[in-house]
Amino acid sequence: RFYKRNGISCRSAYTHLYPHGHNLPLLQAKRIEFADKLAQYIVDGTPIIYFDQTTFNAWQIQKKAWFVRGQRFAVPAAKHRGSSFTVYGAISECLKENNSYFEIHDSTNKDDVEHFMWNLAEQIKPEVFGKEIVLVLDNHLAHKGDRIEIMKSFCTPEFIPPYSCCLNEPIEAAWAVLKQRVLPIFTKLSIRKTASR
Repeated sequence: RFYKRNGISCRSAYTHLYPHGHNLPLLQAKRIEFADKLAQYIVDGTPIIYFDQTTFNAWQIQKKAWFVRGQRFAVPAAKHRGSSFTVYGAISECLKENNSYFEIHDSTNKDDVEHFMWNLAEQIKPEVFGKEIVLVLDNHLAHKGDRIEIMKSFCTPEFIPPYSCCLNEPIEAAWAVLKQRVLPIFTKLSIRKTASR
């Protein structure tokens, strides 16, 4: 009651974990440096491709729903709920169709990243291909090694600082919207699959 009276409500907290002993001031400095570099690319009119991948769980359940007051909301879920899959995505005005390109794979691994990069190069608009293009991506291990050479064949890879997904916001925002739309579908499929058993 005290909280309600004083306008305080319980909300989900945003938690960002950093490794023990992490130098936060140094990380902030790296973020500012990267943001400045990104801003300069934008001022210069250099096309930027924002790339990332995310995992979808085919068994994920919607946590909120409209329901009769006083009754408990329960979604049936089988013990073996299904598998997960990875969606690779890129967003940029220099891409051919809908300024975006996506692929679905079984998991996140080097071979799939390599496959995606070769296909991504083919999705760049002809009038832009051959000019300087920047690819913004995180430091996932699957993005390193031979994949860097493939990226350099059609763009300049720019790796964001660790724990700085905010600098890859366009594609991160796309994942948030996509998951919000897909989640109810997965919930319905889970209910139907369980109910049919």
